[in-house]
Amino acid sequence: MHDILQEMGREVVRQESSEDPSKRSRLWDPDDICYVLKNDKGTDAIRSIRVDLSSFRKLKLSPHVFAKMTNLRYLDFIGKYDLELLPQGLQSFPTDLRYICWIHYPLKSFPKKFSGKNLVILDFSHSRVENLWCGVQDLVNLKEVRLTSSRFLKELPDFSKATNLKVLNITDCLSLESVHPSIFSLEKLVQLDLSHCFSLTTFTSNSHLSSLLYLNLGSCISLRTFSVTTNNLIKLDLTDIGINELPSLFRCQSKLEILVLRKSEIEIIPSSIQNLTRLRKLDIRYCLKLLALPVLPLSVETLLVECISLKTVLFPSTISEQFKENKKRIEFWNCFNLDEHSLVNIGFNMKINLIKFAYQHLLTLEHDDYVDSYADYEYNHSSYQALYVYPGSSVPEWLEYKTESNVREWLEYKTTEDDMIVNISPLHLSSLLGFVFCFVLAKVSNYCYKIVLNITAIDVEGDGEKDGVDIYMDVDRVCNNSDHVCMIYDPPFSQYLTRIAKNHTRFKIKVAARTKPNFQRGSSKVELKGFGISPINHSTYHNLKKWKLFDYCR
Repeated sequence: MHDILQEMGREVVRQESSEDPSKRSRLWDPDDICYVLKNDKGTDAIRSIRVDLSSFRKLKLSPHVFAKMTNLRYLDFIGKYDLELLPQGLQSFPTDLRYICWIHYPLKSFPKKFSGKNLVILDFSHSRVENLWCGVQDLVNLKEVRLTSSRFLKELPDFSKATNLKVLNITDCLSLESVHPSIFSLEKLVQLDLSHCFSLTTFTSNSHLSSLLYLNLGSCISLRTFSVTTNNLIKLDLTDIGINELPSLFRCQSKLEILVLRKSEIEIIPSSIQNLTRLRKLDIRYCLKLLALPVLPLSVETLLVECISLKTVLFPSTISEQFKENKKRIEFWNCFNLDEHSLVNIGFNMKINLIKFAYQHLLTLEHDDYVDSYADYEYNHSSYQALYVYPGSSVPEWLEYKTESNVREWLEYKTTEDDMIVNISPLHLSSLLGFVFCFVLAKVSNYCYKIVLNITAIDVEGDGEKDGVDIYMDVDRVCNNSDHVCMIYDPPFSQYLTRIAKNHTRFKIKVAARTKPNFQRGSSKVELKGFGISPINHSTYHNLKKWKLFDYCR
């Protein structure tokens, strides 16, 4: 339908002038555009041009190519670098332009006669600009500027009159050393992306960026000074920056939801992080100097940690407080220096959050007879799952069903083999809601971005093998240097095993693990050092709420 409507619209435009494309309002055909541009045939009839310049060979444009296009509002040029495209430069852009997208713009700056009073969107990604323009331009209608990968850009212009600017994306501008102070006075700026500006050394302001929601300074490796005042940030990315101490911004960041500190030099995360009462995701992977992790806000859902120096992890001191947490995805990869007390508390916190998440999710399905098909599960599995990962070589002692002897009482079934027999007791079957799954992942030395676990149930009474189910788990890592315990609540797996258990109280579970292939690598087998399962029912959850912290840790 879209193609039909598009062709109908184009036919209407062709009828504006069947013989002369320069008299049409919109140009999209490469041959028509080449004719108009190469022969300097522009007219005031043209309002829109969109073309891939790489389809032209040795095209050279006059510096006055746009002079007669006084009503041009939309200009979209894409294509590769062509330094010979404008051998004599460019005299001007039409004043009426609202939208300019010129990927690989070949000149060092805008034309001197440029007027941007009507400009709304400017995209000069991958351009050769060193500076956009001199002086202060009237940019009252400008809302979005993109200069991504303009690697020769040395400075930003004065944006003080761009009072409606909302988006400023200048990522990967390697020569940019500072930002113009006028940026900090933009009262409607919502998104500012300076990531991969390797030469940027300072980002400080005393002005209050009241509307800024997204700030990305990731991989600004030369950044040594960072200080901004804003209380509406939703996402802050400080990946791989050169500061070793976080600014005292936590006092006023009550709306921050995502904080990324990956690869930073920080040694301490201040306890004031608890003031971030809306924080949902904290990424502190590869912080090689971080020693301790304080108590986090109860709102945190995702915590990504891979810090070989990390020794101490703190949690809320009472069960009632831990039950208020919202943790869903907690990963402690390669944290081999964690002290014993922290490991015990991670295990306890895992039990509380995993059972709570599973129980609350299963309650929503209890009266629906598991009708959710999870059609997008393979590509969106993490949104359904709850997951904990931490260093360890054995299935947790609290799995109830087990075949090992030196354990406590939570995961009931566990083994070090790739299969095991499960006997569901009548006590569990009468109120069975679902299952959680655990496995021990052996050392992996090659890159792996996703693991697939195939679980198959076999009726030991003779009905044969049942159709299996896959659990997908994102890993996205070069290696893990030792064994890790992975505990997961996966709804499709839980549904599958619950259906089996309600029809066969005694059955065998077989597990096989492999990496998921991608365009670089094929699939390969993954070694597991054991696995286990445990049923979830009403008593599982309510008994846990009755625990006291010292009962677990004593």
